[in-house]
Amino acid sequence: MTKYAVFREDGTPGAFYSHDIHGENIPADAVEISEEQWRELIENPGFRKWVDGAIIAVEPSQPDATITDYENAIQNFVDETAREKQFRDGVTLASYIGSTKPKWAAEAQAFVAWRDNVWFYAYGELAKVQAGQRQQPTVDQFLAEIAPIAWPVA
Repeated sequence: MTKYAVFREDGTPGAFYSHDIHGENIPADAVEISEEQWRELIENPGFRKWVDGAIIAVEPSQPDATITDYENAIQNFVDETAREKQFRDGVTLASYIGSTKPKWAAEAQAFVAWRDNVWFYAYGELAKVQAGQRQQPTVDQFLAEIAPIAWPVA
């Protein structure tokens, strides 16, 4: 059974046709494809395109991360850093800044200074992305840019 496909401008399939089903009602811009090509396209939706008369494999593009995506990832990173010292989260650790226990107070002071620098850096760099002054990194790439905390030595 002869198959046909109409492809969008970007090469992704828009519709499939066959004489057995559609008779003579096949669009003029439909391209004849083999059974094998048809299977390749329908079994890999979003991962195949028609380019210069051939099917090629493609990785679908991921939408760019939003400011909220970065904020959530950074907050999780901050909270995970606090958990390194067995605190529930960053807010809990920061609350120990006035602790009567010197070790906890020192950890909280180091953490608050680091946390402030993390957010200061993050918002500054994200503003550069929004202004077109730097490429938008993935969330993971952005997290890798954050300087690690320097915990006080006991």
